[in-house]
Amino acid sequence: MKTKNSLNAIVAKVLKTVVIAFIFICGDVRLFAQSYSWHMTTNSIYDYTYFDNLHFISSNTGWMIHAYGVIFKTTDGGYNWAKRDSVNVGSFTGVQFINDETGWVSSRSNNMFKTTNGGNDLVRITNFPNPVPSGLESVHILDDLFIYGCGRYDAFANFVKSSDGGNTWTTQSLTQYATGLSDCYFFDQNTGMVAGCMGTGNQREAVILFTSDGGQTWATTYESNRERESVQVLCFVDDLTGYASVETISSPEKYVLKTTNGGLSWTDLSFPNYPESGIGFMNANTGWVGGDFNPTYGTTDGGVTWFNANIGLSIYGFQFFGDTLGYACGKYFYKYERTNSIVQTSSEIPDGFELVQNFPNPFNPSTKINYRLQVAGVTRLVVIDLMGREVAELVNEYHSPGSYEYKFDASNLSSGVYYYKITAGEFVSVKKMLLVK
Repeated sequence: MKTKNSLNAIVAKVLKTVVIAFIFICGDVRLFAQSYSWHMTTNSIYDYTYFDNLHFISSNTGWMIHAYGVIFKTTDGGYNWAKRDSVNVGSFTGVQFINDETGWVSSRSNNMFKTTNGGNDLVRITNFPNPVPSGLESVHILDDLFIYGCGRYDAFANFVKSSDGGNTWTTQSLTQYATGLSDCYFFDQNTGMVAGCMGTGNQREAVILFTSDGGQTWATTYESNRERESVQVLCFVDDLTGYASVETISSPEKYVLKTTNGGLSWTDLSFPNYPESGIGFMNANTGWVGGDFNPTYGTTDGGVTWFNANIGLSIYGFQFFGDTLGYACGKYFYKYERTNSIVQTSSEIPDGFELVQNFPNPFNPSTKINYRLQVAGVTRLVVIDLMGREVAELVNEYHSPGSYEYKFDASNLSSGVYYYKITAGEFVSVKKMLLVK
């Protein structure tokens, strides 16, 4: 009679034979694991100033606005851009479309424009009643009927609203609550908020105003009580969780704001000492903040900690479609999507965990990092500089057991010594590598 151990040995031998036969027939088994990262598209347009904002209505079709009154359109997900209308009106500040043809663009100099042919022509809105706005920073389209806007960021806090698709408008001065307004966001026809600052010069404080009756009345739900601050951008991932970037001048203390109750109250989150502008979150925990000529920082724990995301400088606009697709603009256009940087070289379960020395080393500009995982779980692979700062997050996802290879491109890093660190459950390992350019 065969024992249980002998039966297990036979089963193992049969399985091993099947695996060997499969590899013999199919060749080297290399499975691409899911990996997502930011990158400039091949034909990413560049501007010596910046692109202020963008809006996509699908994964392929979107628009991007130039700081000096130019609008661009893409129909292939940002790989190619066509220049549309150019209006000598000063800065475009916001853009949103409801379909492929109809959209609105806010302007710091001329309030708002409408297009009905995909941006080929822009027609200025001239029927705002008193008080006529003196420039708008933001436009928010709820649906084909309800449109909202606010501005300016530095003075004349005005709120505008249309409930008939932009045919007629109502306007409202909010100077009793704010000195300037930078952004607005609405959940439905009645519930929404505007954000900006109260006061001028050294007395300027960041504020957020909330309405539950479509803008008839407003209440202050956040006031910073710190000098020289202003809320720049509002960002919500659902009806409860949202974030806001705060521009702080001169003070070394910087903050990002967070709400978990739909904007009724806000919490200060410490942020690295860089001026903030654009902010975007793909879910409640993972997001990025960009600023004027400064690095873009990311978080994967809801703003508790931040790392240099190694995307690029001067990021002003973000937009996401779930957890797998995103767009950003500033001096360049960036896209967040699936990459093939990770290759599962073997699905055979190794005897233990291991982080292998990168090869080649020294390298320029790319090198391969191999690692082996004995059990399934979330794996995080990061690059750290000599100051102990994370300069790149390479992997942060669930892995099955097996052997993996990551091709690390360090084109955006300067020469020097770096460390790469892997964390997989209780396994932690760090190795050194040298980038020589």
